[in-house]
Amino acid sequence: MDFVKGPRKVLSGGEHSFGMLASPAAAAAAGAHATRAPSRLRLLLKVVVLAAVVRIRAAASSIEAPLTRPAPSDVLFVSDFDTATEINYFVAYAKELRERGHTCRFALPGRFVSMAQRNGFETYEVADNLSNNPQRSISELTGQLSETDNDQDYLRVFGKIVESTAFQYEATITSLKSILEKTGVPDLIVTTFFSTGTIDYAHAQEIKYVVQVACPLGSLGDYEAARATPNSFLDVSMAEHLSFIGRLKRATMLPRMIMATAAGTTRLNEARARVGLPQYMDPLTNILGRRVVSPIPIGFDPVRKLLPTTHLIGFLASRWERPCESGAMSPDDQALWEWLDAASDGVVLVALGSLARVPQHRFAELMRGCAAFAQRKGPSAKILVSKRNDAAWDTSALGADVLERVRFEPWFNQRMVLAHRNTLAFVTHGGLASIGESVMSLVPMLVLPAFGDQPSNAWRLVELGVAERLYRHSFTAAEVAAKLEAISSSDEVAAAVRRLYQLNSLPQYGVSRGADVMEEELLVGSSHLQLAEVSQSFTQQSFADVYLLLLLAGLAPIVAFAIAVRLLSARKRSSMSQKAKDA
Repeated sequence: MDFVKGPRKVLSGGEHSFGMLASPAAAAAAGAHATRAPSRLRLLLKVVVLAAVVRIRAAASSIEAPLTRPAPSDVLFVSDFDTATEINYFVAYAKELRERGHTCRFALPGRFVSMAQRNGFETYEVADNLSNNPQRSISELTGQLSETDNDQDYLRVFGKIVESTAFQYEATITSLKSILEKTGVPDLIVTTFFSTGTIDYAHAQEIKYVVQVACPLGSLGDYEAARATPNSFLDVSMAEHLSFIGRLKRATMLPRMIMATAAGTTRLNEARARVGLPQYMDPLTNILGRRVVSPIPIGFDPVRKLLPTTHLIGFLASRWERPCESGAMSPDDQALWEWLDAASDGVVLVALGSLARVPQHRFAELMRGCAAFAQRKGPSAKILVSKRNDAAWDTSALGADVLERVRFEPWFNQRMVLAHRNTLAFVTHGGLASIGESVMSLVPMLVLPAFGDQPSNAWRLVELGVAERLYRHSFTAAEVAAKLEAISSSDEVAAAVRRLYQLNSLPQYGVSRGADVMEEELLVGSSHLQLAEVSQSFTQQSFADVYLLLLLAGLAPIVAFAIAVRLLSARKRSSMSQKAKDA
């Protein structure tokens, strides 16, 4: 028994030996062997683990690491039916992408070429759908929009503008093809909602593209499930839109809107056929399922369900900062800045957009109202007016008391003026770029909307508490002065403007986010974001064929029963008739 127990105790580190059979030397050897055994086991385990680590690292090195940004790419910004606001957004994206190593080029109407060139971008000229329309002058149409308050007339005129895109469709495709043949196909095209020809061509050629929608998403109708919020082209408040009268009005206008859309689609399909491109019944066919960047102010457009491909990026405007270096400002900017400094009692900025027209008598009434407000503020209060479009304004008819306070300029740095400490209020047409620059400069607004999304923009600003609005054909000078006083002296308005400013200053929005969306399209495309409904037909989405089959299945027994009854009735009548004859 001792022979069995002895070695166990020795090997386990005990004090006992092998008993009578074990000598001291044998016991020492046994102890050394017991010490070496665990060491060999640990060494073997280390070798196995090291081999496994080497194998894992070798396997990992053979797997390509995922990319977080695309390789330097060629991005082409294309516009043929837009305003300066759209181009300014494009330039902002292009500057950000250029800093990230991409090459950016522009294809623009002649009147916008300099806007890209002065920022160092290679620019080509394309057909201009707004200026060269042979069927109808765009200035004539926008003038008609500016001069009507009737919704039916408004829709009729706006429908003509939408139809007009078809007239230059072929010219747009031809000029774009010519540019790409000379310069090569880009990796990505960035275009706008109204540049239908560019969208269709990029889709047909399988070129990646991103679409910018620079108007409230309500204008896209069912695309953004907008039925619960005002359409951007109807001049109604949210409360009016949801009221019974508002809903009745919208329902009665719906057939006319459908007819206008159908007319525009028909013209576009005729143009598509002439250039050999596919025809579509839905005007949004080539936008659905593609990435859309929407520079709509966060907190401005009513919250609605969005497609996964739609990205809200907020204001693209930022607050202007005066350069610290002496001589960094241009002579014109420096002179205007000193004029603003001298207006210590305050300045009212008036800029009414690049397309809207204001009749002479309405312009005079607006100026008299601004002058009355300035007179209340003090002797140094001034009015700065952008007079680049309405050259027909007769300023001499305003009177000396008004003219002594007004400065007219064809062009100036609007962001700089808004950022000046003496700027009290901004009289604007309500375009998104102007709204953004005003909010980011913490300046309240008095909105005089004309057409497009401007009327609904005005309502939304009023509902947010950052502005007052005027009606183009009914405002008075006294109303202008009173509303300027209200927005410039109200703590509640100042707080509302600051909140909207804070929302749009959050880091997840802005130009950088827009550039991220474009890089994501370059890197992985957008097919993984497309809803199943987009690729489904109306029949598949509505289950029309299934419901029809069920209806027929339900009607079949009824029809069979009716036929059987009819046959039996006919047989009975025949039998009775035969009996009558026999009798």
